Amino acid sequence: MQELTSRIKGVGALIGERDVVKARARDARLLAECDGVVKDTPRQDILPPLVTGLLLPSPGAGTLFPQPRLRNGALMDQVHGCGWRLVGDGSLPLDGPAGVTPIDLGREPEADGVVAGWMARHDARVALVRPDHYVFGSAADASGLARLLAAHHAAAL
Repeated sequence: MQELTSRIKGVGALIGERDVVKARARDARLLAECDGVVKDTPRQDILPPLVTGLLLPSPGAGTLFPQPRLRNGALMDQVHGCGWRLVGDGSLPLDGPAGVTPIDLGREPEADGVVAGWMARHDARVALVRPDHYVFGSAADASGLARLLAAHHAAAL
């Protein structure tokens, strides 16, 4: 919580500059840092990851999973709910346990590639997402998926 508070205070200090000259200098510096291309920062990249608790140590575990808009225009959670979700890129079979909703983005594509970007950053093909939208764990291949599902089962969820 302390890290989150520090991050939010830093963002507030950055955007809350009231001195016009300082604000223009800040804007010029920020534009120079991103080569003149303004980039969005999704909220899941601002929030610090969880480091303890119900997590399987794996790439992306403890991070907030992105909320994609599917090609049909609906948000993934509007279609599939907010329970446990096994979200895959279409490269692995998603035979998840009872109580876990499989979401194969190979069959039900997302519109903007936010999950594809998350998967690429974490070298993952599938993520097990908790009901609070944090990632329990991820896997890059079939054996990793088997370990992920076994860990979920062992946690008696």
